[in-house]
Amino acid sequence: MIKAFINKIKVLSFHRKEPYFVLKDTLGFTPNTIEYYKLALLHRSSSVKNDKGISQDNERLEFLGDAILNSIVSDVLYNRFQDKKEGFLTNIRSKIVQRSSLDQLALELGLDKLIVSSSKNNLQRAFHINGNAFEALIGAIYLDQGYEKCKDFFEKKVLEQYIDIDKIVKKESNFKSKLLNGLKKGNLMLPSSLPMSN
Repeated sequence: MIKAFINKIKVLSFHRKEPYFVLKDTLGFTPNTIEYYKLALLHRSSSVKNDKGISQDNERLEFLGDAILNSIVSDVLYNRFQDKKEGFLTNIRSKIVQRSSLDQLALELGLDKLIVSSSKNNLQRAFHINGNAFEALIGAIYLDQGYEKCKDFFEKKVLEQYIDIDKIVKKESNFKSKLLNGLKKGNLMLPSSLPMSN
């Protein structure tokens, strides 16, 4: 009880104009270690040095978040589509975690307004600054709250509000049907390296 109160004070202690105060509403919970989230939103163009003189930015958290995100999405799809094969699950997962999707999710969550970068406008297109920050945020949540809380955040704050899995599945199915019909019309064979089974 006291720890939760102290954590709330930590969040409130930031000036209201700073982005980390807003982050609490985005997350839906009070962070235990706000430093993870600060780092998640720190682009390498604005990196800072720690006490040991090592430059810090969100790239390491992005690396971790990428792996955790793939695990969470795999977990969700594996349990939701119990009758589907690996190829189907892999295709749907790739649609959810592809760079353009993550960039859009970051915008939906308002992360673009929270990212600390020396030249945000020039970097957005070239380096997917928003999607990278989203992955770093997932890494921060994982370190701060653990896997289950991270999965809960993704399911409730991202999947339920911004991702329509059924729409993705339908679009994928329509693409496969069109491809197979096109191949049949042209009397072409599908290469064995491209499995089309669900």
